[in-house]
Amino acid sequence: MTEIQANNGEIKWVSTSAHAVNINGRDCFLTAMIDVTERKKAEEESKKSIELFYNLFEVNPASLSISRLKDNALINVNESFLRIFGFTRKEQVIGRTAQEIKIWYDPEKRAELYRLLKEKDKVLNVEGQIRTPQGDTKMDFDFHAYHRS
Repeated sequence: MTEIQANNGEIKWVSTSAHAVNINGRDCFLTAMIDVTERKKAEEESKKSIELFYNLFEVNPASLSISRLKDNALINVNESFLRIFGFTRKEQVIGRTAQEIKIWYDPEKRAELYRLLKEKDKVLNVEGQIRTPQGDTKMDFDFHAYHRS
């Protein structure tokens, strides 16, 4: 992509292709330009949105996690999650379920929470207890979960 200035002063982004061709014995260039300004603007907005989400997710003081509803495997967690649950690296939890890493003090409470989440798409203010990987009961917490179909 190349940035160009149109006659009216407007800056546009174009995708350019050029090919050498011979026309009637003369060497020429065939050039094609496609205006991709709107696509470039959309990419920039998407990049800003991703950066905003990343910053809000990673530096949030609340423990945040994203997991797949079909198998409950963790896709991502933030630093607060690692700190609260006593993990040091994301690799210790990503791809595993909360049940596998044994963070719920009461596994039946976890099962009930996921059942409600599947039914209602949203669960708010559910209290529970968590434990560290060493098995220590850590604290009571309020659980908020959202399912997006």
